[in-house]
Amino acid sequence: MRRVIYLTIRAYIQIKIIPTQAMLQNKEVSCCLLFLLLLAVSCKNKTAVDTVDGVHQINIPAQNSAERVSLEGEISHVEYIPLDNKEMFGFIVDLAVSKDYFFVHASHMAGVFQYDRSGKFIRKFALFGDAPGESNYISEISVNETEQKLYLPQLYKGTMVYSFDGEYLGYMDCFPPTIHYVHPLKEDVLAIFGETNNYENDSTHIGTGLYTPKGKLIVKKNKFSESEYYVSNAARPYLFNIKKDAVEMMTGGKSDTIFAYKSSSITPRYVVNRRKELAIRSFFDTPNYVYFDLLSQQSGLYYAQYSKKTGKVILNNEIGVEFLSGNFSLKYGIENTIDYVMPIWPKWQYPKENILLEALSAADIEQYKSEHPATKDIPAAFMNVDEDSNPVLVVYHLVNMKK
Repeated sequence: MRRVIYLTIRAYIQIKIIPTQAMLQNKEVSCCLLFLLLLAVSCKNKTAVDTVDGVHQINIPAQNSAERVSLEGEISHVEYIPLDNKEMFGFIVDLAVSKDYFFVHASHMAGVFQYDRSGKFIRKFALFGDAPGESNYISEISVNETEQKLYLPQLYKGTMVYSFDGEYLGYMDCFPPTIHYVHPLKEDVLAIFGETNNYENDSTHIGTGLYTPKGKLIVKKNKFSESEYYVSNAARPYLFNIKKDAVEMMTGGKSDTIFAYKSSSITPRYVVNRRKELAIRSFFDTPNYVYFDLLSQQSGLYYAQYSKKTGKVILNNEIGVEFLSGNFSLKYGIENTIDYVMPIWPKWQYPKENILLEALSAADIEQYKSEHPATKDIPAAFMNVDEDSNPVLVVYHLVNMKK
């Protein structure tokens, strides 16, 4: 590349010193060489995305970056939605979003709370118990917008199905009771996530795979070997990132690989090369970047930002060892340069709605209000929140979400 730049500059200079008449005759050549010069410089300055066999290699730096991890240019605006207090709960375990509704799983024994998109309570269903239509330790929840269905896997008790009207529709009897998460990819394809142990020949267990709603196998992946960049199983089985045409999955904790589960294939999409002391706790992406939350038992909490276009990675040690003490109560996340309220770390991603979401507890909001006594600094949605209020949903509207 250096030689290309050198020869281009030399040829351009030689033309520029030709007498005026000759210069006019060589105008087209001069313009062409100038274009090649600019192109060469542009290519030289552009960081190349590192791939191995088509899989993006995300190389986490060994040291902190001077630049800050940022969501600048990725989020257009922030919306705050208080969940009304007709039914009280303190914490959101999981959240599913449809075009018209929020479905809130408040605890393993609290059932499902349904709200409209303005935060108004509609109904509560799948109450805790052992009778038909009652739930018992729901793990994660998901929606099938096309069929207006809600999937509720229970820990070792099978997956229940409800309508968007709260009607109990029965169990998914074609799948074993060890399912953790069900994600509809197409009308006739479900991504199923069960136990992370390697049950190659045991029909009573499912690791991960693509299935029809009637239980017919399309393709499965039950074994994660070292050759596929897998390190070890962890207590939390899966980390998810929902895409428009897929669901991305990373096995929790120390895994290095993010797999893409599409309608007919399971393939590695990213490999994260990092220091062994850094455990990946969660990740999400925007149109241009992938963001990681990493934890070191030696040095605390880190955030990393990977550019899909250039391959550049920024790493910040956000909170030091005080984070490990358990006494760190501040809401943490990426610096909020959108509306300058609370730091940002979304927990849920819904690209079909073009949004990222997280939930703020009443304690988070009370602390923020105590630190910002001026009313002008407090969002209107926070004003009536007290210590007994339900959480407030924070919706981050993305500038543009790629498929």
